[in-house]
Amino acid sequence: MKAAYFKEHGGSDKMIYGDYRDPVAGAGEVVVRVRACALNGVDMLLLDGRFPPPEGLPHVNGCEVAGTIETLDRGLGTLMPGQRVIVFPGFSCGVCEFCVRGERTLCLRYGYLGAHKDLWVTGHSFTAFYAVLPVPHRAAAFAGPDLVHGYYEDDARVVLEPVRALLAEHGIQAQAVHKVGHPAEEIASYAESGEFDLLIMGSHGVGALKNLVLGSVATKVLATCAVPVLLVR
Repeated sequence: MKAAYFKEHGGSDKMIYGDYRDPVAGAGEVVVRVRACALNGVDMLLLDGRFPPPEGLPHVNGCEVAGTIETLDRGLGTLMPGQRVIVFPGFSCGVCEFCVRGERTLCLRYGYLGAHKDLWVTGHSFTAFYAVLPVPHRAAAFAGPDLVHGYYEDDARVVLEPVRALLAEHGIQAQAVHKVGHPAEEIASYAESGEFDLLIMGSHGVGALKNLVLGSVATKVLATCAVPVLLVR
């Protein structure tokens, strides 16, 4: 088949159009002949290397496609060759609390076709991070360092322990880390210093941060953090 693909990371000059190996449908899969393809931001991250393709290089970009079914696994009786289809690029586990409620885009294992297939498998490490708002200087001086430190530890534990427990229920083991300071600055700083591949943020804060508007934290992180950010609403 003909395809637009790249063999090394970089800019648009790295894209190649030419012959590429024909795909084969595995169990429960179909091969779609692409008739139209959109350019997604994820494609740019894959190309420049911030989201290294899970299957390695070379890689064919394009996760939002429309076309016709070329071949398919025999077990998929409701589909047939030649049928027109649109490919939804997101995939989810189907069993977590969000998937069960029909909110598949909030799935704990949610990912994009060609970009996150191996995100949750063994071999990756995960960290649940929480930024604790600092106690005002005068209040901290009055309370004393031990009491203030205890407050920080307790506040972080109340937030992070349920998060780790929820992730553990779905087979994801994560370490818990908290820092004291401005949320956006601490999140961006820790993400970069820890050399993480992906930062996943919710659109609503928790604990003392729950009343902060989205723009006060997420927008600043998106603008300043060098690590790719996945924002979940």
